[in-house]
Amino acid sequence: MRTVKSILIILYITIHSVYAQDKGKIDNYQTFENSFLRNFKYPPQLQERCIPVLTLMVISFDQSGKINSLRFSDSAYPQFIEEVQRIRDNIDFESLYMDLKSLGKENEKVIIPIQIDTGVVDECESGILQFDLMNLYLFDKKPLKGKYFLHKKISSKILMGRPIS
Repeated sequence: MRTVKSILIILYITIHSVYAQDKGKIDNYQTFENSFLRNFKYPPQLQERCIPVLTLMVISFDQSGKINSLRFSDSAYPQFIEEVQRIRDNIDFESLYMDLKSLGKENEKVIIPIQIDTGVVDECESGILQFDLMNLYLFDKKPLKGKYFLHKKISSKILMGRPIS
């Protein structure tokens, strides 16, 4: 009788303490970041020369969540800006807006740092240049001023290999 009770107690505890694996809910910011990185193609002109991207993206939304403005700091290369404009409709800015709304920051301009390193295997690897740092907080050659919400950065590393000949 005692062993039956012990088995039942152990069985009860096991049933109520073991759960299936929970993958977790992907938050709105993660959805935005994933959509950015999934659609972004590193400009070949920058990748072949191992030029990294270190820039600030500043976004403001209207009351309905539509983008009022999307700007990049002076450290952004034109090829990078062109690529972001090309994929703009595929980036999930709505998820970013929902994230800001959940934080109570939907009426503020948001700054998202972007750092994308690149390299060519056995040839070169990108490094942050003095140009990047000097122009990181400049917008149209003027320092960033005003009230902004600094969000998490988008970070990635892209390596390219050369074909064996």
